[in-house]
Amino acid sequence: MNRTDHLLSSATRISRWDGHREHLIVDWGSRNPIERRSLPADQRIRLLRVEGESEWQLTRAYNFAASQSSHETLLKLDADCWIDDLTYQPTPLSQGHYLRTTGGGGLNGVFLVNRADFFSVGGFNEYFRGYGYDDKDLYLRLDDLIACMSLPIGVFCTLEHGDLERVHAASIPPGREQTGRDQRSTGERLEAIARMEESKAINRELARCLPWSGDSAATNYQYLGQNQWMALQESVPSPSTEVQEQTRILGNRIYLSILLGIHERLLDMEIPAVSLGRIRRWTPLLKALAKLRISTLLWGIKLGLRIGKRWTRA
Repeated sequence: MNRTDHLLSSATRISRWDGHREHLIVDWGSRNPIERRSLPADQRIRLLRVEGESEWQLTRAYNFAASQSSHETLLKLDADCWIDDLTYQPTPLSQGHYLRTTGGGGLNGVFLVNRADFFSVGGFNEYFRGYGYDDKDLYLRLDDLIACMSLPIGVFCTLEHGDLERVHAASIPPGREQTGRDQRSTGERLEAIARMEESKAINRELARCLPWSGDSAATNYQYLGQNQWMALQESVPSPSTEVQEQTRILGNRIYLSILLGIHERLLDMEIPAVSLGRIRRWTPLLKALAKLRISTLLWGIKLGLRIGKRWTRA
C-alpha cells in the first residue's frame, strides 16, 4: 500500500529468478493503483487489487494473497525483498517442517511453507492492526505444529529503509510515494516511532486475548472483476468493545510514554487511564515539546563527545 517504489525495484529482481512458477502481488488499496504495465513483462506475475481499504492491514493482505495462490508451496516476501542469489533452488518441503530467515532485521518476515500448513494454523492473525508482532505470532503457532528450519543466509536481500515507512504506508502525503525518503522533522519521526511501538504492543495483547487458529473466521472477499476484489465488511474480524477499550488504553500509554519521554509504568502510576486519550489529543503540542527535548539532548550529547575527544587527545 503506497510503497510502489519499493515494489517496482523488487519485482524486477524477482523476475530474474527462475525458481518460482507464480508471483502474486497484492495492491492493497494504494492511493495510485499499481499499473500492470509498470511491472516486468513476466507471465508469472499476477497483480491483484483490493479496493475500499483506507489502512494497510498486512495480516489480511497476506492471507488474501495466500488464498489466491495456485501452488502447494508459498514463499512470502515483503514488497521490499527479493532473491539475491539467482542460483538458489529451494528443495521441496517435506511434511512436518517450514523454513524461515533468522537474525532479525528487514528480512525477518521471509518464510517458505506448505500452503496446507499455513492455513492449518489460520495464516496471519486478522485481528491485528498496523505493524508489528504479526510474523512472530504466526511462527509461534507454526512451531507448535511443525518443525522450523533456517533459510540459507545470503539468498535474500532487502532495500534499506526505516520502520517508519511501514507504519505510515496509508498516511504518506500525495507526491511522496515515490521518494523513498523520510522528510519529516525530529518531532514527526518520534511520533511515528511511538505509533509503531503502540501497534506492536496492541498486537501482542490481541494475540493473547484473541488467539488465532485454523478455526478462526478470516475475511471474505467479493470479486469485482478485472482482478479486483473488495472485503465484505461484515466478515472482517473485529475485537469486542471490551478488548478494543483495553487495547486503546494500552496503546495510548505506550504512545505517550515514548512521545513524552516518561516510562510507561510511571505514566500508569501518575495519570488515570481515562485521561490518556484526552492527553493524546494534544499531539501537535507534544510533538513540538518532543522535538525541543530531543534536539537539546542530542546537541548536549554531541557536545559532550566533542569535549571528551579533545580531552583524550590532550
